[in-house]
Amino acid sequence: MSCCPEFEQATYVEGIVNFGVPLEHGWIQFEGEIIDPTLPTGNMICFPGLRFEGMYGISKALQIPKHKGQADFPNFFRFGGP
Repeated sequence: MSCCPEFEQATYVEGIVNFGVPLEHGWIQFEGEIIDPTLPTGNMICFPGLRFEGMYGISKALQIPKHKGQADFPNFFRFGGP
């Protein structure tokens, strides 16, 4: 989103996607559409969990404390996990 100013108001979502196999995943939503080139097209169900609205929401999410050595994303690890 930082490289694409036209998506500054997009929403970053972390949740579960299921296209026959449930997976923890993150995606972008913009103007009612899911933007995610990493998933196959076709029948897929998305179960959103954490939602971060726009660049401001993501910057606030990155301020949530995390474990030492932990990557910034997925953000849900900040609430417990590996």
